Amino acid sequence: PGTMYKFSEAAVQSGFARVLSLAALLSISVGVFNLLPIYPLDGGQMVVALVEMVRGGKRLSLKVQEVVGTVGFAMVLLLFASVI
Repeated sequence: PGTMYKFSEAAVQSGFARVLSLAALLSISVGVFNLLPIYPLDGGQMVVALVEMVRGGKRLSLKVQEVVGTVGFAMVLLLFASVI
């Protein structure tokens, strides 16, 4: 967060084109992060759908979905904590 503030401040002082470039970079970063194969994120949802497709359309049990979701959520929290 502190580094993002520094980059944002520098971009604002450099002009509108720099701010727009920073906004685009942040947007792309969030999009790539969202595609990580961790269950709460969209990439994880795609992995679960792929597993179900490979299983012939059989859905994962609720218990398996709960465990995968809990582990994925813990991974996202760990990632956030390490960034901050």
